[in-house]
Amino acid sequence: MPKDINPTEFPQGRPIEDFFGQLAQEVYKNGLVASNVNQLKRRILRCLRNVDFSAVHQKCVTVRRILRSCYENGPNACLH
Repeated sequence: MPKDINPTEFPQGRPIEDFFGQLAQEVYKNGLVASNVNQLKRRILRCLRNVDFSAVHQKCVTVRRILRSCYENGPNACLH
């Protein structure tokens, strides 16, 4: 897809980036520094148990509508 209709700075078109950003904030909250991979895995799994997946799902459901609007009206039409 040409870059002019697929801008890199377009978080509305990539809600999974929001999810991973929020997950990372939760994982590293309170200055956590994992001493090994297993400790990090356990922390991520613990944080995933507290995620409201219905909110994540809702964001993903709206992506198609947002992308269609951007396709029809240009990428700047969807930026807030």
